Amino acid sequence: YLKRCIVGGFEAVFEINRCFRNEGMDATHNPEFTSIEFYWAYKTYKDLIILTKEYFEYLFEHLDLPTVLPYGEFKIDFTKFTEIPLIQSLTEIGQMAAKESGGDDEAHEMDEDFVNALSYGMAPTAGQGIGIDRLVMMLTNEHSIRDVLLFPLKRQTN
Repeated sequence: YLKRCIVGGFEAVFEINRCFRNEGMDATHNPEFTSIEFYWAYKTYKDLIILTKEYFEYLFEHLDLPTVLPYGEFKIDFTKFTEIPLIQSLTEIGQMAAKESGGDDEAHEMDEDFVNALSYGMAPTAGQGIGIDRLVMMLTNEHSIRDVLLFPLKRQTN
């Protein structure tokens, strides 16, 4: 629906929302999660990199966190943001095609709403979505999404 707002003339739209997806649950996936999503007309991925850097600088400053955090055996440097290589983008497109033909179950479905918005003349637009729950997992060095959810879903055991 945010893309429709861009088509309708809004230059920037965002929302923080609870998402519900009919997916399984494991250590890093929960069918109900929180995300922040936005679209920004007449901007590029380079603008997103700058904005994302500013977002994390603000976040780390106000949470009084170091910019390099441990995550398991790794160290994540939140000051280093890179462009996604073209080959990775092409791989993701290949995954979508595989899913459409009954292949890769993990691939995202084609975004028909986005294609429809383009047909109406959607302005060149940059967009981003961040899973808040997974971000909190990284910031707190937790390896199970259930450890960062206020009310995690529980499976019954027999």
